[in-house]
Amino acid sequence: MQYVSRAYLEIDGATIECTDIDTTLENGLDRVMTMNRANRAKGFSDGVPQFGFSGTVPVPVDGLPVDLEAMLIDRTEFGATIELEGGAQKIYQQARFASVNFKAADGERGEFSIEVMALNMIPVGA
Repeated sequence: MQYVSRAYLEIDGATIECTDIDTTLENGLDRVMTMNRANRAKGFSDGVPQFGFSGTVPVPVDGLPVDLEAMLIDRTEFGATIELEGGAQKIYQQARFASVNFKAADGERGEFSIEVMALNMIPVGA
């Protein structure tokens, strides 16, 4: 049995290696607060799906191919593809950074923690 061990993030053609990625998919489901005769909620209301992911991006010695902080500040909209070893992909359309945090310690590598929100996600492959 093989396991996925590495994830790559592609932002507008630039490939970025990630140490971890957590994807999020919420359907926006909410309970209707109107009661029926049995004092129970009447049902559910469908909401707007929410797509996103967060991850950790190590900073290589020669720097990243894109400026993550500038993209956050400028509210740049981009397309992102998460590619896992084994060929599975998730394509995020109309994505934006929700947060970009940099962390570095003495003697350790620097890394960015990113959070991305998107308007659409398309799963592809295995």
